[in-house]
Amino acid sequence: MSTVSTLSCLEGPQQGDPLGPLLFCNTIHPLLTLLGSVLRLGYVNDVALGGSQDAVARDVQTVIEVDPEVGMNISKCELTSRPGCVVTDPTLQSFLQLLVSDAELMGAPLFPGAVLDTAWSQRCDDLARAVDRLASVSSHDTLRACFSAPRVQHLMRCSPSAKNSALEKFDDHLRLAVTSITYSALSDAHWLHASMPIKHGGLGIRRVTSLAAPAFLASAASTLVLQEQILAQFSCPTDSFLDSYLSSWSSSAGPPPDPLPGKQSFWTVLCSKPTVHSLRILLWNRHRRRDSVSLAPHGGDWLLALLIANCGLRLDDEAVRVAVGMRLGLSLCVPHSCPCGEQQSLHATVCKKAPG
Repeated sequence: MSTVSTLSCLEGPQQGDPLGPLLFCNTIHPLLTLLGSVLRLGYVNDVALGGSQDAVARDVQTVIEVDPEVGMNISKCELTSRPGCVVTDPTLQSFLQLLVSDAELMGAPLFPGAVLDTAWSQRCDDLARAVDRLASVSSHDTLRACFSAPRVQHLMRCSPSAKNSALEKFDDHLRLAVTSITYSALSDAHWLHASMPIKHGGLGIRRVTSLAAPAFLASAASTLVLQEQILAQFSCPTDSFLDSYLSSWSSSAGPPPDPLPGKQSFWTVLCSKPTVHSLRILLWNRHRRRDSVSLAPHGGDWLLALLIANCGLRLDDEAVRVAVGMRLGLSLCVPHSCPCGEQQSLHATVCKKAPG
């Protein structure tokens, strides 16, 4: 006979419970009001304290004594300080020691440097590993998968990554992925076209080199009021990274509006306008008619449709190759002579005299 064991559930919300953040805030707020550090932040299941060493040490001890069973996990606690800071408190000495330049918040490095380089290097390795595995998935499913910029959106919005050299490497992996998915050779112009939004005639697979600055600008602009409330007690200098990004923005797109928009789409559209304009000039003469079709209303709906095979909405690999080739103006077959006299590889798809 098999014995039946009962697994009792702990009290409180479980992972994924929509009431979890609210209940956590209600529980942690009384504790935060007892602390004396100048900076006291609680987010999800993390607490950040900032201030003098003595004040932070007292608050840490208060948290430990409030409830030993629900207290801190010392092995996961981190102490961020400037170079030359001597830690004398025994509890703080047991924390993982980090420099300010290596600080992270919720997995996102706060400053450029070795930690940010490592984070982007890990993202590149993850994407490279994913590209190798995409060969076993159908082209249409893979093309719709969010394996590109959305996977690093958190890093781009929270970390000043616009000038990081790893962005080019990440885009190279993206280009290789699109090439292997669509079974097509992409030139520099075709890759630039493919990385455009769907409404601009592209495939919607965005390059992180074009999104890093808009993502950071939107994140910084949307949190300016909250930053001022948190840092109201401090005489902090302005955000040097935001100032640098706004300066680069002003030199290319003119002065930004006041107040700064918090929507990423605003910054992304204005950043992509010069690229779209140059791309139109490059491809307009050769692919004027095809480009007009790709920009027509509902011209890119096949990239947004739900992949329901029973409704005929899932394309096979060859159909995806032809669709992408037609959208980007790729060479789908060997150029040949048409009965009408034309010698173009794409002409046969529109000529009434072409066989088939």
